[in-house]
Amino acid sequence: MRKQGMPPNHACRPRKLYLEITGRHTDNGQNTYALYRQDQQVESLSEGEASEGRYGPIVETAAEYQEDELSDVRLVQCVGDIEVELLPEGGVTETGLVPKQRDFQHHLMVSCVPMQYLDHEEIAAGPCRGGFLYVFLNGRLIRELAIRVEPGKAPVFVDSDVAGYRRQGEVPVVRDYTGPELSNLHLPLRLGGETADVRLAYSDHPWPWAHVIELEAEPTRIEQRSQPLPLNTTAVAAMLDGNLRNHYQYGLEMERDETQGKAALEWLPPMRDRDPLYEQARGSARDYLEDVSGERWAGLVQQLQAERAFFESDEQEASAPEIDMRRRQRDFAPALRSTLVQQWNNVRRSDEDRADDSLLELIPAPSAGEDILAPLKDQQLCAIFLRDPKQAVDQLIDDIQASQELLWVLSEGMKYHPHGKSAELVLANCFMPNGPDGQENPVYLDEWFDRRLDRSRESLFARLTKEEERRLTRLRMDERLTSLVEMLEDESPGAFGAALRDAMLFDDLNHLEPYDWLSRSLEPLKAGMDCLDPKATPEEAEALQAPSSCRRTLDALFIEASHPLAYLLFAPENREEDDWGAAYARDLAKITQGGTAVADQASKVATPTGDALIAHQQRLDEESGGLAPGMSEFRMALNGMESVATRVSPHLLNVWSRLKLGEQRISLILASDLADLKGAMMGGLPIRVTYQGERIVMMLPDEVRPMFEELAQGGVALRAASAKNVLLGEAVASSSAAAQPHRVSGQVTSEQAYRWTQSGYIGLWSGLVVLELWNVGKSFRDFREEETELNRAKFGSAVIDASLLTAQGLKLANVRWGWAVRINQHLDRSFITNEAWQRAMGEAGQYRGAVAFAAGLLTATLVAIDAYQDYQKGLKHSAAWKGGASGAIAVGSYVGSGYGQGLANAARMQLVRNRFLNGLMGLVGTPRPVPVMLVSLGVALVCQVMATNSRDDRFSLWVRYGPFGHEQDELGGRLEGLTENTEDDVHQVDKRDYLASLRSASPEAAYFQLLQGLFQAQFELVTPQDLIDINPQFRDCDIAIRMTCPALQFGEFSLPIPNLMADYSAPVPDRRFTYQYAPMDRRRLLVEIDQRDPDDDKVRYLGLRLPDQWQRMGVPSVPGFGDVPADWLADNHGSFRHEPEFQNAYHRGESLVRLSLEDVEGEGTIEYWDSAERKHRELNDRVSLLAQPASLTWRWNKQGGRI
Repeated sequence: MRKQGMPPNHACRPRKLYLEITGRHTDNGQNTYALYRQDQQVESLSEGEASEGRYGPIVETAAEYQEDELSDVRLVQCVGDIEVELLPEGGVTETGLVPKQRDFQHHLMVSCVPMQYLDHEEIAAGPCRGGFLYVFLNGRLIRELAIRVEPGKAPVFVDSDVAGYRRQGEVPVVRDYTGPELSNLHLPLRLGGETADVRLAYSDHPWPWAHVIELEAEPTRIEQRSQPLPLNTTAVAAMLDGNLRNHYQYGLEMERDETQGKAALEWLPPMRDRDPLYEQARGSARDYLEDVSGERWAGLVQQLQAERAFFESDEQEASAPEIDMRRRQRDFAPALRSTLVQQWNNVRRSDEDRADDSLLELIPAPSAGEDILAPLKDQQLCAIFLRDPKQAVDQLIDDIQASQELLWVLSEGMKYHPHGKSAELVLANCFMPNGPDGQENPVYLDEWFDRRLDRSRESLFARLTKEEERRLTRLRMDERLTSLVEMLEDESPGAFGAALRDAMLFDDLNHLEPYDWLSRSLEPLKAGMDCLDPKATPEEAEALQAPSSCRRTLDALFIEASHPLAYLLFAPENREEDDWGAAYARDLAKITQGGTAVADQASKVATPTGDALIAHQQRLDEESGGLAPGMSEFRMALNGMESVATRVSPHLLNVWSRLKLGEQRISLILASDLADLKGAMMGGLPIRVTYQGERIVMMLPDEVRPMFEELAQGGVALRAASAKNVLLGEAVASSSAAAQPHRVSGQVTSEQAYRWTQSGYIGLWSGLVVLELWNVGKSFRDFREEETELNRAKFGSAVIDASLLTAQGLKLANVRWGWAVRINQHLDRSFITNEAWQRAMGEAGQYRGAVAFAAGLLTATLVAIDAYQDYQKGLKHSAAWKGGASGAIAVGSYVGSGYGQGLANAARMQLVRNRFLNGLMGLVGTPRPVPVMLVSLGVALVCQVMATNSRDDRFSLWVRYGPFGHEQDELGGRLEGLTENTEDDVHQVDKRDYLASLRSASPEAAYFQLLQGLFQAQFELVTPQDLIDINPQFRDCDIAIRMTCPALQFGEFSLPIPNLMADYSAPVPDRRFTYQYAPMDRRRLLVEIDQRDPDDDKVRYLGLRLPDQWQRMGVPSVPGFGDVPADWLADNHGSFRHEPEFQNAYHRGESLVRLSLEDVEGEGTIEYWDSAERKHRELNDRVSLLAQPASLTWRWNKQGGRI
């Protein structure tokens, strides 16, 4: 009571207790506040003199209290008949009215609408889905609410009597929720003048009460499992004032969480009620919820149908539909897109493979709905966003699976187009820079400057190969897999790993909830270790980020036991420690108990996994009559745990083989832990782990071996089917890009490298260094594969160029290393003694300039040799452009090394007295070397690009003038030109005939013409003695050849090589004709042995014997003198061959046997899709194979062995 005579503002004066509430709504009557002394209500707070606060009512006590009168009083929130303690005894201390214009009252309750983040990005939010909400205050659970959802309405929240259950001895798993239905919650933001420690957690199933007790026993667990209330008084005042801009919408535009988990409800757009099926089909939960009218859905379907018509068009020219590229990924909708692709494919499939059309219908368009948030607006409510990690992970898994299916059906649909098989063939063979053994791919289409193939977005090739759709799907999958890895590793408050612990204290089938989630998560991670696009090129596969992340996560989980989810797999002593204690550790007994006879535990179901296991058990019982004997025995051995063993355990079992854990990757202790876990999931069957050699082997019990043998037989058939026509790109079971570990990328031809060279001096220098290093590596590989004089010169040129560039770079960077300084000092020395000439020549008079000029001339000479070789092959246009590149390189080297400037200076200084020579030096010299050098290098680059794009070998002709080429319209003119100029040129006649047949070719004929230019075989000489273990008959052979041909790997082609053309030549021992060889004989040699490599199907070995009469053939000599007869020289001089590459063989008097490989042909069966009959037709034909190299030269010392 008030003391008489005390001033109103005295510190000890009795005051009322005030509690402020934000929000003006009808639910306030369901939330009342009172003071309790023990279990008796002392006084209820109601609106009085204070009446209105800043954003809602203020309730107050009728009586005034001194501080000591409140020491045994509690402040309680009454939600209907349920009491929620806000301040315990001794906690009610702050009384008195705070000026409303200045601040909130000492006790502040904020009216909040709990909402949930809609996806893994945790930016967009929407209404809550059904589940349970747990509210902690100061480390103690004060409210447990069930979230009830009805169609077309906002979720409502219903309390259970937490305080009442605390007083019971045994608390049921599924509790009664007897509170009133609330559209919003009053949550404490300030109590006793201090910020309240409120934390919230969402769960899709009720918690066992033991979980609540364990959380309250250790506050750090609550911090890990729940998220703090994302509100503060400043933010609440700013949002409810209505003067703040819409940060929620701004965050969506910026793609970041600008609101930090909160928003004024008025900021949120209209939303419909949740529907997981439509959210997944749409591929974006936010876009579905915000499409209240359903018009955007109809527009999306129309857009996808228009895209389908564009991508499936077989016309040479097609116009792409207009697409908002800013929303490209949001509107990608892999599930809907996959259904449309399936529909297109299905009508073209064979009768055996065709599915029921009714199963491929699009999901019906959603009907128009209502804005379920509309009744809650204009009530000054705050929205708070809760984490829903399980739903986010579920969406990621479903989206990854939908994207994977989309990639498969896109790959399948290629062959149904007339030119689809040709597109597959080009895609599978022409975008790998290197072949199976690391050699350069002769049919590689470099995407940077190679323009023979039209790969524009609207080109037929890009449409048939679904290049854009596959690229977007790969990007989406890569992002989703990376996000899945991040969510599994997340240890922030309310993360996925902490949410899985909610079920660990169940002792029935609900205990398997976290293991089912782990099993579901492992499937995309295992698949994500490889590129899931069967048609991806090596560069596209290497650009993905997810494979390394998936492998790192699986290694941390199974090998290192350091992953946050490792607590599910291993005993506590064998993994990294956490703060959760023994109660949340792996319990094998609970796993066995919960997984046994799940159908009998229907009354105990409290989790989604429980329902799923019971449904799975029912399906197993229905299908039990048709099981194979091995599976029936397996089910009997599982002791009633077949539901868990067939739903949860398989993905854990597959990890062992998928990660090759037994091959020195996992410790025996961890392997034993995994075996114990798998045994517990298989009804207690004993699974032993032991060493076998250097591997750890998991020994399955005898009861399950028949079942695995049946699965293995099915797996053999599956692998045989998936390998069918892999070479031609038809397989969709595994990625061709991921199945080629030999792939090596070395060429710097990407757009990024090009940008480096455009970013200034440092970028240019970096680009030159990278290109030179690549040049050295490439030339070294070529030299190692074939040690010819030309390859030796190319390697030497590359080394000299790289060395000069390195020395110059160190000099310009002012590097003071001793050896670098000495090298540069030596290069800067002048070899000219005359001072006038030294001044005139400048750097050209130094060793650096001379060496640079010589290196440039060597490079130009090598390019000229390549041009000459192309000319000999009939590639005249390409040879002409390479000749131009050679000249431009020579000019650039001459000017760039300083000789152009030096000669101009010498002419100006008149250092040469001869007028003609002086004028000539002035003519060839240039006072502006830099522009001339840059122009020369630019011309050389253009010439090299044009040399590539103007190649006219068979493959290049097909690419340029075929259905996917840039130059189809020019085919008629090219044929006319070839017809006029092909009388005496065999190469030109071949081109004319090839193009003439291509011009009128059907898609099937064009496909075979592509095969003729595409398939290739790699030949190399080997020592016959090294092959005796494979076939003893090689002991009698003189020559052995190793042939590698990818076409042989899958059994579609055979290469019957009965004989090879051979030229025998002998050295001419005459000084006037150095390194000259005289042809002695030319004949076909029978292939004596044709042996397939036992370890590699694509490798064969051929054995040849030389004719005995060749032993007696040779260059004649004059008896007694040894000289070559003059008349013989005169008669045969015209047939001599100059062989500078075999100088050592010439000096040793060795003969040469040259084997011609250009006429090698393959024969076999190709399956070609017949669109009219909707089935594969087998086509038998012969195909000319491109041999690399075109010839092999064997050095013969007449002793029967290879030198």
